[in-house]
Amino acid sequence: MTNFISNTKGDGDENKHFAKLSAETALKIAIPISLPANMPVKSTGCSNYVSIMEQVEVAELELVISDRNTQLPKYYKSGFYTFESTEEDQSRLTEFNKLIGGCAQIGDKVKLVEEFDGTDYRRVIYMPSQKGLRFWVEKVKLEDKILTYNLPEEEQVGPLRLPDEYDEYDEYIGGSVFGTSRYFQFIEDGNAIEEKPTEEKTYLILNTPLSEVNILNPIDYQDVSIESDIIVDTKTATHYHDDEEKEWLLIDHKDIGANGAPVNYKGLIKEEELTDRFSAYDWAKFGFEIKDAGAEYIYNFDEKSDFFNEICELVDQDENGILEPYELQRALNSHYTAHKLSQLVCKHHSEWAYGGQYLSSLMNQVTGVFDEGIKLESDDTRKQALEELKTERLDAFEAKVCQLYYWQDINIPALESKPINFVEGAFTTQQTTGKYLKFEDSSWVSKTDSSNESPVDLVAFPIDNPVVYHFHPVAFVEQMRRINGGFYYEIYHTGEIICNGDIEKAKEVSFIYYDKNGGKHELGTYKLVEVPDFESGKTKKPTANLNNYEVRSGTYNRKKKTIWYKKKNKKFKAVNIKENFTGSHYVYTKDDFVLKFKSISNRPYARPECFAALLGAIADTGYEDIKINGFTSKDGTSFPSVSHPGGINVDISNLDNADFKTADGGIKIANSNYSRERTRTLANSMIKFRYYRIRTSDVELCKYGANASKWDCTNKEKPCRYITGHEDHLHCEGFNNK
Repeated sequence: MTNFISNTKGDGDENKHFAKLSAETALKIAIPISLPANMPVKSTGCSNYVSIMEQVEVAELELVISDRNTQLPKYYKSGFYTFESTEEDQSRLTEFNKLIGGCAQIGDKVKLVEEFDGTDYRRVIYMPSQKGLRFWVEKVKLEDKILTYNLPEEEQVGPLRLPDEYDEYDEYIGGSVFGTSRYFQFIEDGNAIEEKPTEEKTYLILNTPLSEVNILNPIDYQDVSIESDIIVDTKTATHYHDDEEKEWLLIDHKDIGANGAPVNYKGLIKEEELTDRFSAYDWAKFGFEIKDAGAEYIYNFDEKSDFFNEICELVDQDENGILEPYELQRALNSHYTAHKLSQLVCKHHSEWAYGGQYLSSLMNQVTGVFDEGIKLESDDTRKQALEELKTERLDAFEAKVCQLYYWQDINIPALESKPINFVEGAFTTQQTTGKYLKFEDSSWVSKTDSSNESPVDLVAFPIDNPVVYHFHPVAFVEQMRRINGGFYYEIYHTGEIICNGDIEKAKEVSFIYYDKNGGKHELGTYKLVEVPDFESGKTKKPTANLNNYEVRSGTYNRKKKTIWYKKKNKKFKAVNIKENFTGSHYVYTKDDFVLKFKSISNRPYARPECFAALLGAIADTGYEDIKINGFTSKDGTSFPSVSHPGGINVDISNLDNADFKTADGGIKIANSNYSRERTRTLANSMIKFRYYRIRTSDVELCKYGANASKWDCTNKEKPCRYITGHEDHLHCEGFNNK
């Protein structure tokens, strides 16, 4: 047991996610990250109550450049330009900075959005390397800035037309009447008079450079030193990198102190300062102690064991050496004391084994306890009554013990029939001579190597020695959860989604939403199931390798349809979004916050990160009548759709007017009760939560009309991309939680 508690074998050493912070360890509210003036930012909507500070996030900036050969990085790959530390890119960076105010740096990326045919103009999005960094800054250091940039001129249509003052010379351009010199003067005048097309964009910037950023609001938090040792889980910490690429962790530790007062430490610490790191297998580091004290009842206080003295230090408030009932009750009502006691691993005789040869010893000890109490009574009459009560209580106690006794009745089979090997996380009853399956990289892989076999030392059930180590059940489960690791998503109203834990080890996932008022909403826990993964389907029968496809057929819109889905030969973990439905809906309410939606499809299986995005978007709209047309089927296909395998893409019904409720399905665009405004809001919320391509047949929601090859997800009025056959729903794809 000592080896187990102290983890002498080093189990889990590859996952030392826990760290001990000693007393007087300093936690900071700011870290050294430099941001130049004119850096684009956006407000997260959080500000302190006195309106001095505001939380912002380093943002992207859309603009149009006029010369791709001088204002953009030289190298382009997969839709992105990157400024590299070459002499040529240094020159291009200088020109690019003239457009945006000098905030771009080597290493920053520029995303191509649109090419203007026949010109060197490009619509691009500047993506700072610090993009997504959130920090608190004084409001006086923020200001709106207007960026004006040129657009390519529209191509001249028809013959050249002179200004009105030259009408009489129309037929003599370049001739002796008009005069060559006057013709070129006209050209110059025309160029001077003609206004080139421009576009303006207003965005929020830092008006002063910063050498460090406040990750925490300095109005609410200050640098602090820890008063007593604490243990933190680094998996739940938010990670940052400073200018020197040193890693910092934002720690948020909540507990109850010895005096019963809440303990809350929140702040930043360098990763290199976390020198005492360990895994959840190291039970002793978490305070678990083995107590191998005497197994007898304690009623003689003349000789106190070390164990009893330790308990007195925790419980004996009046320090008289006696643990009185009110002190025991108060100790158990104290979170701190109860937690300390729960971590004692005590070796004692099992209560399930006090029958047979052990019964008389137990009864003698209990009798001794009663006798000690009776001795304290001086009145003979009361003593006689206590003797009678003792007999009654002892009879009842013996009967109860006999009901609990089963230890020696356990039947032990021969050890030879027990598992004898432990291979890749499973017991086997014989040597592994053939193939076996191992789960690797989200799929089952056939193995024949037996080098990982590990013999198990079997021990017979201790019928003849019923002395066991007792763990407090709640403390035991709590520690096992640390070992297995919790898995959950934090969804913020700003569009940020944070994944905590390891999906490969998890069997379930929870979702937590944080609203704009700081409210925390636990939206439910869902089982993780494995779903086969496929490529998008094809309606045309493949010409070869048909065994690599799954075929689904049926009737859709009164027409027969067959789809071939190509296997990826692996699985992904998904949740059934209907799991926590009440009737036909999911409904969550807390105070004034409501989240409600309905699923009207047989494709309810979604990757957990995509379901997190959907929950965030629904909460963002505030609508309670959203209908989900579906993600993926349980078998991994998505019939009758070709584009929904994988648990990522999702269809959502169009929304109708608030006073008109369709029973099921989406309302079509042609219906007079279709609400373009509410559907537009839904599309923008899905984009906010990282679904960057929204398709619809409503041409009025598409910036480029029926041009299916172009879209602009940053255009709030027309954020979608056109597609035919989607008159009653939005198709959401392009999810990227980065």
